[in-house]
Amino acid sequence: MLFRLLLISLLFTIAARAQAASLRLGTLDVTPYGYLGADKQADGAFYQLTNRVAERAGLPYQNTLYPTARLYAMLQRRQIDLAISSLKLDEQMGLIKLGTISQLEGVILYRAQLPLKPRQLEEFKPYLIGRLNGTCPLLQRKGHRLYEVSDYRQGMRMLVAGRLDGLCGELGGLSPALNAEPAVQPLLAPPFVFLTTDVFLYANPKLPAATLQQLSRATAALNNEGEPQRILKRYVISPLRQRSPMEPTP
Repeated sequence: MLFRLLLISLLFTIAARAQAASLRLGTLDVTPYGYLGADKQADGAFYQLTNRVAERAGLPYQNTLYPTARLYAMLQRRQIDLAISSLKLDEQMGLIKLGTISQLEGVILYRAQLPLKPRQLEEFKPYLIGRLNGTCPLLQRKGHRLYEVSDYRQGMRMLVAGRLDGLCGELGGLSPALNAEPAVQPLLAPPFVFLTTDVFLYANPKLPAATLQQLSRATAALNNEGEPQRILKRYVISPLRQRSPMEPTP
């Protein structure tokens, strides 16, 4: 009996150490980058991409979806080892930047019937633009008329009804709602891109140097093979042709 208890205790200790040795991956719970699918399993472009980096590095891992505020708080406390963000977390939090893996585009979807062929963001000032949860702060700083929507699908329906002239957001984040509300698509002009920003893969600086080297090599190899672009294309699907950026990144 004592031998059996000792054996069980040893097995639990080994399992706990193996779990502790696993990389702690964190992914923003924002569709299409991280979300729970219909089967209640985590999925998404950034979720799969961080998994691929850990797998390519040959390291065990656990990936968890987190709300935005919690993810950044855990990164600050060094409770996450690997995450993707467009923020400059190497400067703001002292994280290790492993590489650039993508770009995000801030866009305005607007009704084609508006008398616009925009070349500058200021041309949207006379119009009512929807946004979600305080996103698109650049428009607020520039004095645009803004309306807070509860979700992007509501914003799409308001565009159809003529209650909004445009909807601001990140193109990938807008795409699921755009595909879910097909009635809005024929009404829209090509998206106006007003901001382009890089997206980075960050690592916990407390990781062992050898682990950081493995992750850095894996990130570089996947970038060279075009894996981030292939993954993003599977998840970020927009039916609209984009208008080329005409305004410099602020």
